Amino acid sequence: MGYSVDFIFFDCYSDTTVLINKFGIRDEEKSNEVEGVIASARYTKWLSAPEVKDFDFAYYKEIHSFLLSVKEVAGFNERF
Repeated sequence: MGYSVDFIFFDCYSDTTVLINKFGIRDEEKSNEVEGVIASARYTKWLSAPEVKDFDFAYYKEIHSFLLSVKEVAGFNERF
């Protein structure tokens, strides 16, 4: 299942709804596959991280950046 994004609002490759990624993958299916594998591995690593006491917006961005590191927009909030 792909993303449903407004490609004018987000940073997508031209004429696609594929978010710009660090691998240059423009095929939505392949992008989703690579993102899923990497995010799953990073989630497993994140589970062993020390407990956080302040679950605030800054920490949410840190998690987003860590888990979805393949996307250029991961962890940024300029668009929110």
